[in-house]
Amino acid sequence: MGKVSPQIWLQAPRHSGARLFVCLTAIAIVLVATAVATAFPPAVALATLVLSALAPLLAVRIAHLRQLADQNSRAAVLQKEIASALEHAPDCVFILDTDCRIRYLNTTAAKSLGRQPEDLIDTPFTDLTPEESRQSLRRHITEAIRDESVQTPITLIRTGHLPLPLEAHCGAFLSGGQRLVYMAARDVTARLETVNREFERRKWESLRAVAGGMAHDFNNLLTTMMGNASLARGLLPEDHYAAQCMRNVEQAGEQSAELISLMLAATGQFPSRSESIRLDALARHARNAGWVQPNIHIHAEVEPDAFGAPQRALSTILKSLITNAAESYEGSPGTVRVRIGFEHRHEAWQSGFEEGTLPPLPCLLVRVEDEGPGMTREVLARAFDPFFSTRFTGRGLGLPAVRGLARANKALLRLRTGPDQGTTVEVWLPDYRPSSTSSALARSS
Repeated sequence: MGKVSPQIWLQAPRHSGARLFVCLTAIAIVLVATAVATAFPPAVALATLVLSALAPLLAVRIAHLRQLADQNSRAAVLQKEIASALEHAPDCVFILDTDCRIRYLNTTAAKSLGRQPEDLIDTPFTDLTPEESRQSLRRHITEAIRDESVQTPITLIRTGHLPLPLEAHCGAFLSGGQRLVYMAARDVTARLETVNREFERRKWESLRAVAGGMAHDFNNLLTTMMGNASLARGLLPEDHYAAQCMRNVEQAGEQSAELISLMLAATGQFPSRSESIRLDALARHARNAGWVQPNIHIHAEVEPDAFGAPQRALSTILKSLITNAAESYEGSPGTVRVRIGFEHRHEAWQSGFEEGTLPPLPCLLVRVEDEGPGMTREVLARAFDPFFSTRFTGRGLGLPAVRGLARANKALLRLRTGPDQGTTVEVWLPDYRPSSTSSALARSS
């Protein structure tokens, strides 16, 4: 009487504290039952003995309930720890249902998208992606629902219609009998920028080598052609028809030499010999050189400072930017605003293209603005690629030449544009004036 059977012991929780609690409870009940059986009539004793037989089962059940309460407490703590880990994870975490609606997203995902988490719950996940990639994303999520782990690059749209490139890992799990999809996505913006910079570096190195070799060979050929054309013209009378033909050959040679100079400028191979120039004279030359059509008005704001600077580089930058701005009007009348002067303050732009490092202030600023149709994001991404042009007659060397000269002169180049917003290009060049003049101007400002 009062023994705990092996079967009941095996069913008891396998925990040293729970076992001790069961044993002590069973012994106490058996002792109480023995005392009652001795002091009371047989009926009471029989009832007590029955209760004592059930006592081990009751003790096991109480211990089991106690263990369940401990497990639930530990599970609640673990759930809070997991939720905290998800919220502070460096990756974007989403949980989607089978209809691609967002059931959960962590703080990192909401911040990356520039939204509040409650604004995105129950939102179709595909609404956050570009329209052209939604079908592919749905296919990947369908594969994940079929228990296939999927790794895929995706692009989400942040506030302001800015792209957010991600590398996503998708999988499926069951929750409350419902199949859900989890997605852990890492922002790869920095990685893509590194890859693009390396690609740009290799591309420009290759282009530099090819352009240098081609320019050398073309210059030798042009020298021979133009020299012979000049000699032939000198042997002919001025009114001879062939003399005019020789003049046309010489003009074509000069234009070819200019194209070669632009190609070299695009790779940063451009003479940087310092010459004495005046900015106002440079602007007058820009207006009078016939770089643009007569229906384009050039409004120039120029400081009349005279100083030593790479004149050919400045002329090429100015000509390329003005020509590019004038061509944006596509034959319609328009105004090109030019600003050349020394700036002592620099204001950062929130968007657009920017390359290089700002030289010490004050800087020589060359700014050219137009009110043309502007550029889309896709066109801006290729605007500085050599030989890329959106116009049938364009050579695609203007902006690349400006970029190459900005690199060669350790300048800051930036461009701001948008559809129907016009285009503004700025080149922040080092101050070429003598240090004494620069210091005096800095003190006066």
